Amino acid sequence: MLSIAISMAEDDPRGSVEVWLEAIEIARRSGARPMQALLLANAAEMAADIGDWDLAESMLVEADSLGTSSLTSDNDELQLTRIMILAARGDRAEAAKLTADVGGRIADDYRVPMRAWFRRIEAYQLHLANELDAAFAAAWTAVEQEPSGMNAPMGLWVGIQIAIGLHDADRVSRLLELSAGLRGRWVAAVRTTALAAIAAMGGDVAGATERFADALGQWEVLDLPLDHAITAIAACEVLPVELRPSSDVVRARKFLASVQGIAHLRLLEAAVN
Repeated sequence: MLSIAISMAEDDPRGSVEVWLEAIEIARRSGARPMQALLLANAAEMAADIGDWDLAESMLVEADSLGTSSLTSDNDELQLTRIMILAARGDRAEAAKLTADVGGRIADDYRVPMRAWFRRIEAYQLHLANELDAAFAAAWTAVEQEPSGMNAPMGLWVGIQIAIGLHDADRVSRLLELSAGLRGRWVAAVRTTALAAIAAMGGDVAGATERFADALGQWEVLDLPLDHAITAIAACEVLPVELRPSSDVVRARKFLASVQGIAHLRLLEAAVN
């Protein structure tokens, strides 16, 4: 089930979380505590990625209660997800502090996936702290270290968000080229969003409006309201006021308020205003 959950991430992240939850329940019933802790750590990360921060937090609490025999001695796998939750909930100081703490141990880890994982989480934290140039550098490093690896999709997505915030079409294009080997419906929606932003920044407002509408529809089909909200933010950042997807902005604001997505709400209000 682990391989199924991992392989689904680029195509159906919500479905991936459901598979993780099934695997966790099997581990609970069998009493396999080390495996249960490992599954919880991975599932929490995916839940945080799709904006289900309450579920992610509950999984971290359960994983902590099991001990760390299957994790690193400092619980770094769990801490990386905690950084995401803290950053998303608007606690910039604690998120930055924890990022520095974890980075001191794993930023130069001998394992490429661990290094890439840290860099894409660092990019997420810096982005939501409005430190955009440093955030983009971290996102680029995450993708560059393993362009087709397990951390590349989220590294790509956060990097695109940052580049759009910087109004830098060239950086968006470079990220798309670097990650050309990625596949799946989720990745396709990310690319559609990126191409919409490139079109807008290049002056093709009509084409951009059409592509943003396409991307927003793709996120709806995938049932990923956080990604839908992020795309609504991106549209507001690069489209003229009269062409912004107003109904999608309303939905985004409602969703983010319901999950206490304070940092993304800040981005939305800044883009709208």
